[in-house]
Amino acid sequence: MVGPAVLDPRYISWIQDGDPAQQYLGWTLFRQSPWQIPFGLNPNFGMDIGSSIVYSDSIPLAAIFFKALSPLLSEPFQYFGWWTLLCFVLQAYFAWLLARLITKELLQQWLITGLITFSLPMLWRVAFHHYLLAQFLILAGLYCNFTKPLQWHKLLWILLLSLAVLTNFYVFVMVLVLWVGNACDCMRRGQVALRTLCFDILLSSLFLIGVMWLAGYFTVGSNNSFGSGMYGYSRLNLIALIDANGWSWLIRTLSPTLPSFAGNNYESFHFLGLGGLILAMCALWKIRASKTVLLQQILCYRYLLFFISGLSLFAITNWVSVGPYSIHVPIPEFLFSLATVLRSSGRMFLPMFYLLFLAILYLVTRSYSKSIATTLLATALLIQVVDSAPAWIVKRRYLAQTYENLNSSDFATPLHNPFWQSAAKQYKNVVTIFTPPKKGFIPPNWTPFAALAAQYHLATNSVYLARFDEKKAVQARLTLEADSNAGQYHDDTLYIIGDERVIPTLIHLDRSRDLFARIDNFNVLAPGWFSCTTCVSVPKEAIISMNIPPIQKGQNISFGKDGVGSLFLIGVNTYDNVGYGWAWPEAWGVWSEGNKAQFVLPLPGSGGTNTLTLTMRALVSRQHPQQIIEVYVNNVLFRVVTLTDPSKNKIEIPITSAITQAGFIQIELKFQNPIRPKDLGMGDDGRLVAIGLEDARFE
Repeated sequence: MVGPAVLDPRYISWIQDGDPAQQYLGWTLFRQSPWQIPFGLNPNFGMDIGSSIVYSDSIPLAAIFFKALSPLLSEPFQYFGWWTLLCFVLQAYFAWLLARLITKELLQQWLITGLITFSLPMLWRVAFHHYLLAQFLILAGLYCNFTKPLQWHKLLWILLLSLAVLTNFYVFVMVLVLWVGNACDCMRRGQVALRTLCFDILLSSLFLIGVMWLAGYFTVGSNNSFGSGMYGYSRLNLIALIDANGWSWLIRTLSPTLPSFAGNNYESFHFLGLGGLILAMCALWKIRASKTVLLQQILCYRYLLFFISGLSLFAITNWVSVGPYSIHVPIPEFLFSLATVLRSSGRMFLPMFYLLFLAILYLVTRSYSKSIATTLLATALLIQVVDSAPAWIVKRRYLAQTYENLNSSDFATPLHNPFWQSAAKQYKNVVTIFTPPKKGFIPPNWTPFAALAAQYHLATNSVYLARFDEKKAVQARLTLEADSNAGQYHDDTLYIIGDERVIPTLIHLDRSRDLFARIDNFNVLAPGWFSCTTCVSVPKEAIISMNIPPIQKGQNISFGKDGVGSLFLIGVNTYDNVGYGWAWPEAWGVWSEGNKAQFVLPLPGSGGTNTLTLTMRALVSRQHPQQIIEVYVNNVLFRVVTLTDPSKNKIEIPITSAITQAGFIQIELKFQNPIRPKDLGMGDDGRLVAIGLEDARFE
């Protein structure tokens, strides 16, 4: 199902995109960092943000273990292939233990083991969410609930919870719920006294807090990114058990246009599989005859079922979805903020998924004769494997497709210029200064520079973290921007400058000492480069040396094609590539394209400037009577304006002392309702347009 290629620790070309890149690069920079206490600290991956191996989702258990063995390991080295194999082996092992509780028939035990091991929600995670392959921990938690003789497995639960917390926080919460359910059921049966149980829970909690501290969980404090407002986005759809999302050849063949709602929300993928659905129908057919036995089991494990049901309700969220239909149930703001700690809520259905699957297998083996039950299980396993084959074969091919390439041990990167290798020998850090991304989304262009840092053992702030301390992140960004605005750069740091900060950088650039160049389509500032005798030379045509024309108070700054303002537009003709920016300037000015646009203006040399007045057109009509615009000044929301006039709209922006000190003003316009001119009957123009910027004037 996976193939042996991923077991080569030097093979990294299969983990270079998205979450796998985050997990691999987080591990690599953790490996290169010196040992600290707590053990999980990862200072090179985030720098001033202050992170740990926990928040790159790199499986702390494996990362800490292999870091201890680092001198013996190859470079590069990835353990995610072996982790995948381990998860499959342990999934089969605990499936076997559970199968022995369901039936005494050896062949049936093997077939049940095969069905549980071939769990499609687990297979779907292969090569993507490595930490969520550890679904064997959920099976182990269920086994601790069902094993006989029933007893309170204190030490086993501590071990299980410790392994879970060192794997991933989501997995830990699921196992924690199984632990609480087991504790309540054991106390109800009289197998453990309340006093003893409370003492065990206290000791276990203290031990787990210590484990979490050592792993680095508490590097993210109270000012964290948990409250990202994303609870409800990754919710469970109520048809998840029957939503194949391409993982059923028969369903895809018979209904090629059948929509999949897990396709838009991957956390909702909990398809039983065609074999699982057949067994479910067989179990339902006999449920009336087995209802007494089933009711006895439910009552025996009532608290377990209660807590798993609560976890399932959490997975559904307050946006209840059934196929394409959704109902919003309002909840208090404090509950919403708390729930965002587990914002990918749909995955919390996994314990219920396995509990339902086990219930189906239990009913089939108890409701039918030995021969019929065995035949049903064997048929279901065969159908499950064959029917899902087109999906998992594609995944297997994807994992092996680059293994035979000569560069399978190299991280793909757009940084090809010899400059980067020379710079890596000159600097200790690589730092990016971009406009911050919208909260909850992946930072732009983070991968190439994290990979550069990993390759040459540098520290970097160019990272993607599952959680981070927002207060530290904001402070680090403000410090970087303040240093850049003042032209103060650290000689041991290479800076990658966003397009929106080119003008501010040029204003304070020391051209005799520092290199500012466009290399491999990135703006690079290298402090002290011209004083370095061993650094490679950079072609003159790559050096950013635009002379900034002086701006005068009261001057009409035109954004037309011959106007001085056109020099300060950011992202001209970038709509086809990134989906936003400015069109080519025309004689009168320039149209916006997409849902946002930016420009930067240096302040007039003479003091006493109080306001900046922008004059713009608006694409409005009788069918589209207004344009709503969020105006950001130096990355801070200034105001929301509504334009209803097609021409001569004025927006006045006060020049604060902070803007005066910076020496420039950066304006970002975010358009809430841009529209295509052709939709208004204005020709065939299919671009999203909101405003036309004519001129600006400092007063």
